[in-house]
Amino acid sequence: MLKDHNFDIYVPEDYDESEPYGLVVFINSGNNGGFKSQWLPVLDNKNLIWIAGDGTGNSVFINIRMGLAMAGVLRMLELYNIDPNRIYTSGNSGGARMAHNLAFIYPETFRGAMPSCGGSYIREVSQDYETQNPDGHYEAILDYPVDYLDYLLPFDQRFANMTSYDDFREGDIMNIYHNGSEEDGVKGKFLETAGGHCSTTTAHFLDAINFVEHPFNEVIIEIFDGNTNLPFRLLNADLANSQKLQLGHNIEDIAQIQSRDLFNWHDPKGAIFETSIQLNPNDYNMNTTFHLGFWSMQEPEAYCGFLGNELKEDMPSIFLTIDFTDEQPKLTVQVENPAQTDIQVLFTSTFSDWNINESLNIKYHLWDQELRVELGAHIASPTMIESGVRLLDDMRSIQIRWNEITSSFWEESAWSQGAFLTLVSEKKNVEQAASSLLIDKIELINADTEVQSEIPISHGMFFGSFCEGDTLNVEGEIITEEGIYQIALLNSKGCDSLLLLSVTFYPLPTVNISVLDGIISADEGFEIYQWYLNGALLEGETGSTLAVTFDGEYYVLVTNENSCENSSNTIDVMITSTFALESNRISIYPNPSTQNLVIDSKGIIFKADLFDLVGNRVMINLKDVNDISILDNGMYILVMQLENDILIKKVQKVD
Repeated sequence: MLKDHNFDIYVPEDYDESEPYGLVVFINSGNNGGFKSQWLPVLDNKNLIWIAGDGTGNSVFINIRMGLAMAGVLRMLELYNIDPNRIYTSGNSGGARMAHNLAFIYPETFRGAMPSCGGSYIREVSQDYETQNPDGHYEAILDYPVDYLDYLLPFDQRFANMTSYDDFREGDIMNIYHNGSEEDGVKGKFLETAGGHCSTTTAHFLDAINFVEHPFNEVIIEIFDGNTNLPFRLLNADLANSQKLQLGHNIEDIAQIQSRDLFNWHDPKGAIFETSIQLNPNDYNMNTTFHLGFWSMQEPEAYCGFLGNELKEDMPSIFLTIDFTDEQPKLTVQVENPAQTDIQVLFTSTFSDWNINESLNIKYHLWDQELRVELGAHIASPTMIESGVRLLDDMRSIQIRWNEITSSFWEESAWSQGAFLTLVSEKKNVEQAASSLLIDKIELINADTEVQSEIPISHGMFFGSFCEGDTLNVEGEIITEEGIYQIALLNSKGCDSLLLLSVTFYPLPTVNISVLDGIISADEGFEIYQWYLNGALLEGETGSTLAVTFDGEYYVLVTNENSCENSSNTIDVMITSTFALESNRISIYPNPSTQNLVIDSKGIIFKADLFDLVGNRVMINLKDVNDISILDNGMYILVMQLENDILIKKVQKVD
């Protein structure tokens, strides 16, 4: 019984019930509930209440441990003003495994989880990293259905996987993060701090809370499909095989793409950027350098011009370079901060296991406290590494804590107007055949997208699909015929851009309707149908056929596979006895009805729907007994489709 168990509860001093607070339910590895003193300032600052059950340590059955935690949540919802969108789980070690599973089992309740020095997952994952029990599948506790991920993902949960550099469970948590959540598209973050098993700090927990509360507004998400409006300015770049973005040509020595949208990352929630690059095997000659840059929006002139192959003084920026001049690619991370005297090279190394014929995934987690670069390959021992920079994650992640480089790293004006990104392929020797890079996808999600650049594509191509009769007005130029058009645009930042617009006009669909025995039928084969009665839309009537419910003029609007739409002919229908025969054998009662409407068909097979007086369907597939108590008082039309007839009858709902 719940009354037989004690709970440790922490309520911030400012709580007064006037506004909802978040809730963290904690499951310890020991049998005491306990508080983490390092985390209390975060609970105060973030308006979070804490509850942890006693007697729920690793020696207790898992159903009791998770059951008591869930019971504690339900009780706190009764006692306090809790925001239902800010309920999280957390735990230590074995308790972290319980917290992970609790969030998986109840995604309807838990927005996310912050498991510390332990974890679990919904399936067994590859064992790529060192573990205490190699190949033991530490992460697998419960048997989830094979399709459980399909149920879980729409809840959009977030998981902050917390560990420490010398935690003996770090490898297990890396397996869960990289081979579980990252592979499956579960939003996660890998957060490490100094110390051994279950070490943590206030900043550690603050980073975790900020991540699980990240709004994840998408600024750019581009998986190249060959028929898309690219959200970039491009120079010497195009689509390769309609599946990848290609940086570089055989003539030019530099190719660039630049984001059209400005975004903010320098805040507690930050931004996430992910891309995948690959050297083009058709023209690779060990002569290419790839640069990925993040730039503070300082002056429109810099934003409009070519930028991205080298850092600029007095322009805050973060710069990752992969140099393919030698057979062993070299990785460098640099920053330019006007508050510092020189451009700072923070890290230099080579890759230990990257085959340059394969793609390389690069993922950036950027926020005000840290830059974390997660790579799809392992790094060799660095040739240079600055203080405040660490190699973690089994030598595949670079961690930069800004305040460990200097206490106040970025000056106040840096990044205040937003940021933009560039990806550049640079050929070192212009006399040799050019090398190029292929990019599979680019994704950028960010906490704040209020600043937008409105920069159109430069030296790129729009693929426009339109319908007969459309008139395109592009900056005053009227386009009415198919073809490829070159249009010069001047955007709000004063940048000149060249837009190539490939225009295709598709024919409008042709559709006819006819009526037979009270059923109006439209031609088959269209993507979307929408029926109208007397010019008014019939809500929910989106099939190719329609049962007549009222006298009046009917037509349908259809949309074809090219997203072109057109209306059918209009027919005037009157309900007559030829298709509206009321059989004496069928009884409908009570009428009027307060709750249950009974249809006694005497064994006749029927299909019945209920409509309001406007023609909107309010109930479908009525049975012998139907609860209509949820309907508003008033008159409704019951339409019964029998084997050879349609029965139409008015029914009334009253209190």
